[in-house]
Amino acid sequence: MSRRGSALERTWRQKLRVPSWTRPTSSEIATVLKAGLASGVSFSVARYVTAVPNPLLAPATAIVTVHATAWTTLRTAVQRSVAVVAGVIVALAIGDAVPLNGWTVALLVTVSLGLAVIGLRFSGAAANQLPITVLLILAVVSAGQKSYGIGRAVDTLIGAAIGGVVSLALPASRLDEARDALTRLGSELTSCLAAMGGVVEQAWSHEAVDAWDDRAQRIRTRVARRAVDAVGTGRRAARWNYRDRRHLADLDRYEQMAPRLERISIGVAEITRDLERSASRITGEHSPTPRLGALLRALAGAVGAYTRQIDDPDDGPLRDALAELQLRRAEGQQGATRRARLAVDGGDIVDPAAGEWLDYGSILLRADAIAADLEPHSGSGAGPEP
Repeated sequence: MSRRGSALERTWRQKLRVPSWTRPTSSEIATVLKAGLASGVSFSVARYVTAVPNPLLAPATAIVTVHATAWTTLRTAVQRSVAVVAGVIVALAIGDAVPLNGWTVALLVTVSLGLAVIGLRFSGAAANQLPITVLLILAVVSAGQKSYGIGRAVDTLIGAAIGGVVSLALPASRLDEARDALTRLGSELTSCLAAMGGVVEQAWSHEAVDAWDDRAQRIRTRVARRAVDAVGTGRRAARWNYRDRRHLADLDRYEQMAPRLERISIGVAEITRDLERSASRITGEHSPTPRLGALLRALAGAVGAYTRQIDDPDDGPLRDALAELQLRRAEGQQGATRRARLAVDGGDIVDPAAGEWLDYGSILLRADAIAADLEPHSGSGAGPEP
């Protein structure tokens, strides 16, 4: 009962835990600055060209366009921009002719979404953008302002055009974004494994395992996902980006590395769960496990060597690190075997740590899966799931 209560308490703490702040990447900062530039220019141009007193639809559309072209392919960016423009025009055309109630809102969403999906053949976020824009414009533009319908449609076109020009003229480098995100992911995984390895070589506690689990889950859910999103389809997007067109080989390598490191992040998170089960079998501090610590530190060394391939594709250091990992893995298997024998042949004497052979065996299997993903020249990076 106490173990269940402790597990529930840890789960509750994790749900309430405030996510830690992460350092913004250069592409994120560039996107913020470009959105500000595009919104200011589009507002000024729209005020000069149209008779609308406060042409706020121009900067609003520019922001959406800049954000779309920064994080998606050109095709998706164009789709989302077209959806915004079409949504604004539809909303302004409707004006006060349609009273808003449950039936008319349902009809508007059905028609606008049908236009996006069936007529324009959009999908995903680009399709949803049109009905969302229609509803937002109907909500924020008052009846008196709708008399500027043509001007506001022009404002929207100006914002989309300026946002697109700014993004194409000052494209974010997918290469830099992907390199930074993958390097951070690899460094976080390396540091986490090394820290666990160094601690379990000494007496370690359940509180330490909780901290590792929090860190591993953050890496898996936030850092790994950010890296995968940053890499995305960078190689295809580079065809429209003069900054990255010369680095197709690097982007191709990053696209192969991203899913491997993501799977490794899952494996590291599962290792922390195995250690948590192992710690729960012992009252108080867990005794030192030097072979397990050496295995985790060898894993950290291999992941670190793989991370260095982001900038240097030479696989010599990685092969050396994997050879070291195999040695530590063999030693860890001996320890797991010894504990399994204690559990089977212990007789009347029960060693509380004897049942840990299952946890250690699970860690060995996860180490094997991580090693398979780290293996050089293994194709597209599709290794076994941890």
